[in-house]
Amino acid sequence: MKRSAVPFAGEDRRGICVWEENMDYAERSLRLHEQWRGKLETVPKMKISGREDLSLAYTPGVAQPCREIMADRDKSWDLTWRGNTVAVVTDGTAVL
Repeated sequence: MKRSAVPFAGEDRRGICVWEENMDYAERSLRLHEQWRGKLETVPKMKISGREDLSLAYTPGVAQPCREIMADRDKSWDLTWRGNTVAVVTDGTAVL
């Protein structure tokens, strides 16, 4: 892994960056972006500990929610991740 040239004092016992007092805002931001490697993560909402759990979450268990959504599209807000998502659409000409 490539190391940054951005100075920082080290990490505390939890692995959180500890900043030098003279580090400016831009340097701190750069160091955090290197540490985070993105700002979002995907983690499961359920524990899959065996075949039955997997079957309930996926095939064949997903069939019944699909049938419910087919009968009433509004149920997709309650039975899928649809209500937990956002879209960022850009042509790349602006900095977000």
